[in-house]
Amino acid sequence: MKKTRLITAAIILALLIGGFWLFRQDAQRRAKEQFVGLETEPVRRGALFSTIEASGIVRANQSALLTWETSGQVDWIAGNPGTAVSEGQTLAQIRENTLPAEIILAQADLVNLQRQLDTLLNSSLAQAEALKAIEQAEQDLEDAHHPEMAQAQALQAVANAKNDLETAQTQLAILTKPTPQSAIEQAYANKLLAKKQLEDLQDEIARTERKSKGPFAPWESAKMYKRILDGLQLQLPQAQLRYEQAVNKYENLLEPPDPVDIAIARAAVFAAQAQLDDARTQYKRIENGYSEADLAVLEAQLADAHRAYERIKDGPPADDVAALQAQIAAAKATIAQASISAPFDGVLTEVHAQPGDQVTPGTPAFRLDDLSALLVDVSISEVDINRVQIGQEVIITLDAVFAREYHGKLVKIAPVGTKNSGVTGFPVTVEILDADAAIRPGMSADIRIVIRSMEDVLLIPSRALRMENEVRVVYVLPSETEQVNGIFERLPLILGGQPAPNSITPVPVTLGVSADGYSEVLNGNIKEGDLVVLNPPE
Repeated sequence: MKKTRLITAAIILALLIGGFWLFRQDAQRRAKEQFVGLETEPVRRGALFSTIEASGIVRANQSALLTWETSGQVDWIAGNPGTAVSEGQTLAQIRENTLPAEIILAQADLVNLQRQLDTLLNSSLAQAEALKAIEQAEQDLEDAHHPEMAQAQALQAVANAKNDLETAQTQLAILTKPTPQSAIEQAYANKLLAKKQLEDLQDEIARTERKSKGPFAPWESAKMYKRILDGLQLQLPQAQLRYEQAVNKYENLLEPPDPVDIAIARAAVFAAQAQLDDARTQYKRIENGYSEADLAVLEAQLADAHRAYERIKDGPPADDVAALQAQIAAAKATIAQASISAPFDGVLTEVHAQPGDQVTPGTPAFRLDDLSALLVDVSISEVDINRVQIGQEVIITLDAVFAREYHGKLVKIAPVGTKNSGVTGFPVTVEILDADAAIRPGMSADIRIVIRSMEDVLLIPSRALRMENEVRVVYVLPSETEQVNGIFERLPLILGGQPAPNSITPVPVTLGVSADGYSEVLNGNIKEGDLVVLNPPE
């Protein structure tokens, strides 16, 4: 009997265990069916960045479009696209024989100006001349106070002017007065006499030459005739000159005077008369001594001489040096138009000039970019501008570089905003710190300025957040064990054929920073690993 009861109890226990197992399997099936269609994501710990986003275009640190400033024919160029150049390096030159005149003249001016500057800086001639000017001014003033010497010199100047006038009048009278017949006859006689003397001398030379060839008398010799012949030869040029002068004088007396000579003589008379009038005026002015006005002028000239010396006695005046240096700089600037130089270190990215090209002012030659740093210019809304600062970290992505993030920093913030389509923005500049060859100027870039960075914080997806009774909540999916236990707790409802109520529960949360689709959990009954429902049923 006792054994039968034990067997019966064992059978009942086995049935209970089997039924429990079957029910548990069914409960797990029901729990899984209950959450079909829900999207979940686990709560995790991680870093969160609060950022401000913007878009812009990558550019070089510096860019310049270099154009010709003058006209001419290109002689040579220094490189091709991609060539690295240094600041001040000459990139192209105009052929010298095609340069405009102003550049060629500037080259000559530069030499003269540099010589003048060297003289100004190193020569003492200016000081010596200034001292001499003082001495002369002092002497002039002294002479004015004692005019006897000046009066005597003025009288002598009047006398000299009279003599010059008389000489000029005499010359004019000679040219305009008819020549007397007696003078003509005398000139003719002088011409005949000079001719006779010349012919006699020539005959004597011929006889002597014949005798010098022998035969000789006892008292004669070739050497003797040689000496006689040399003496006669010396007289020949003088006789020839006298004859030519006599002929010219005679012919001049026969010809009428040249109108040009008469005009010159009359002009000489007028000039001599003017000099005489001026000499008389000068003497009249100081005949009774210098006037007060004359003395005042001489004193002013002496003061000017002293001021001029004081200005340069310790070296050239700074303004004179500056003026010459400015002229030299202007000449160099004009000469520099004949070539193009790099304004900064960089790379030639465009080359328009070629040797032999005919260019004019404004013709493009090169584009130069400083690729040592790549920048992105973006506009930040006035709402966010007060949250950005120089030096903040920036994350950069580019459409042209797939699945790659670059890092940078904010290097410039404009102090004044600009309005575009009614929206005020502030230009800011970001420098890419880890740029590589994949990034090129002109590419579009998306930037995120990191306003705040937090490490190891509890994160939930922001799309899981809901509002219930003005409280922010997330729906948390229970674990598998909790789901089964919930089925047992609701067993009476299930056995009665009623569906189990939803077992996901809203959990109130207090949030911190939100960024990039996630929110920081500051407080709430939630932990790492919990599954939050992204699409809880309404």
